[in-house]
Amino acid sequence: MKITVANPDQIDKIYQIENSSFTDPWSYKSFEEAIFSPNTTIYVVNSSSGDVLGFSCLLIIDYEAEILNIAVDGNYRKQGIGRLLAEHMINICISKEVEDIFLEVRDSNTAARGLYEKVGFKQIGRRKNYYSNPTEDAIMMKLSLQNDSLNNKD
Repeated sequence: MKITVANPDQIDKIYQIENSSFTDPWSYKSFEEAIFSPNTTIYVVNSSSGDVLGFSCLLIIDYEAEILNIAVDGNYRKQGIGRLLAEHMINICISKEVEDIFLEVRDSNTAARGLYEKVGFKQIGRRKNYYSNPTEDAIMMKLSLQNDSLNNKD
């Protein structure tokens, strides 16, 4: 498996994975906009034959980042691909000197919440009725990448 930056030819497969993973998926146009955005990068995990097995979307602005999306093809779940993507995005953020990474996740998505906690995210809040189809709270999470010396900036 190899992680690469997505290209426009992969949007169809990304969109297919998105639709099979979420009850309120992003639109195709949202992926087209994200792939050409200067602040957003879509990463894909490719099999040895080049098939897209999963993807993630990362938004970085200055010293903050937001994980917008992680999804894995249903045939390849529980094989560590989600964690691979999460760790890849964290490493990208470290290399770009990002201080904090944020995300929101459905309250009921215990698998995703467990993954995020395993890679160091902590719950910092709740957004009531944030999601639709069905209506559900979002759990807000944060991973601080600052070490103690950075926390004491003047």
